[in-house]
This record gives sequence, structure tokens and C-alpha cells, in this order.
Amino acid sequence: MKLFTLISGKQVHLQAGEKRIPASEFSLLVNATELLDSVRKEATEFRKEVAIEAEKIRENAFQEGYQAGLKSWNQQLLVLEEAIQKLREEVSEKILPLALGAAKKIFGEELKLHPDRILDIIRNVVRPVTQHKKIHIYVNKCDLPILEEKKSELKEIFEHLESLVIQERSDIEPGGCM
Repeated sequence: MKLFTLISGKQVHLQAGEKRIPASEFSLLVNATELLDSVRKEATEFRKEVAIEAEKIRENAFQEGYQAGLKSWNQQLLVLEEAIQKLREEVSEKILPLALGAAKKIFGEELKLHPDRILDIIRNVVRPVTQHKKIHIYVNKCDLPILEEKKSELKEIFEHLESLVIQERSDIEPGGCM
């Protein structure tokens, strides 16, 4: 009667008429038990190693996905930044003439309401040349009477003034000077 077959292919039998395993075959059983315990330990260690390796693979995959997403996000941001810059340029090209036109209208209306403000404009314009001795100021003919009236106030701005001439020019807009 056969008890069982070992992995190595050897068989373990009971002694004829007895319920004992012979000593020569018992050592095979002990070796098989030790082998089985060893295999169980190796299987447990292998499972742990596989779990660690699987976790590393999962983390690497996560990082790769994160990096790919980050790269895609940065590319999209770059595209958006370029679009925003283009829009800013387009808007500034359109707004500047509009703002200048509005400022001219407001300035023109202010000069119509308060014609003597031309004196403030002239003061700001001639400030860099206050050291000069001879000054020629050209204005629109509608601003000339006001400046002639305030000529003495204008002379006070200049430190070494010998002559101040204010003349009209038709190519200068009201409120402007040269």
C-alpha cells in the first residue's frame, strides 16, 4: 500500500503488517516536511517582494502620469500665455488711438470752458528750456490773445530771458504749442 509520493518521485510505504514507516523512508518524510516549510517561507518572501515591486511599479506609473499631465498642462499654459499676449497687443493697438482721441476731446472741452489753462500747458512744455535766453512759442490763433495777456507770467518762468516771442501758426491745433 502506497502512503504518498514525494516530489522527488520516491514513494513512502508502510512496513508490511505494521503501521510504521521504516526509518529509511521516515528521513525522506522529514526532508519533505523541511522542504515544504522552506517552500512556504520562500513563497511568503516572494509574495512580499512581488508586493513591493508592484508598489514601485504603481508609484512609477503614477509619477509618469503626473509628469505627462504636468507637461501637457505647461504646454497649454504656454499656448494661453501667447494668446493673452497677442490679445494685449491687439487691444493696446486699438485702445491707444481711442484713448488719445478721448483725451484730445476732453482737453479741447476743458480749454473751451477754461481758455486760461493754455498757460499751464505752456509752462509744462517750456520747463526744459528755462535756461535759454531767446524763446519763440508758436500757438493756434485762438490761444494767442490769452497768452499775450499772460505774457508777464510766462516771463517769470525763465531765469535768463532776453526775449519771448509768441506767434500764431495755422498748423497747430487749439491747446497745442511748439
